[in-house]
Amino acid sequence: MNLKHFSRRASRPARAAGFTLIEILLVIVILMMLAAALVVYVLPQQQGAEKNTTRLLLLQVQSALDNYRLNVGHYPTEDEGGLGALLVKPQFENEALAERWQGPYLKPGTKLLDAWGKQIIYEPQDTSLLDTG
Repeated sequence: MNLKHFSRRASRPARAAGFTLIEILLVIVILMMLAAALVVYVLPQQQGAEKNTTRLLLLQVQSALDNYRLNVGHYPTEDEGGLGALLVKPQFENEALAERWQGPYLKPGTKLLDAWGKQIIYEPQDTSLLDTG
């Protein structure tokens, strides 16, 4: 009797171990939903951080420009190197201006690039008064 019972078990096909196609597809769908949620929530946060980083850099540059003007008497011109004059002492027309330069006005090694890697544009304005009369 034991022999017959044993032979019946041996004749049954054993169930294969592993995952069914539906289980695998379900896991893939769940992973895709998690990835989509990350994109929806994280991407706007990163863009906001890039804007804030650039805004802070522009405030630092503005402060450095104002300090330069207080020391030298004018904002840096293109001949003086533009924003580069905030980092490296420019060649001034006269020695009196050179002595007034108290820089660097930004931390050495500061990259004048926004958070997207684009150069910050500085366009010095002519602040002299014109008589149009």
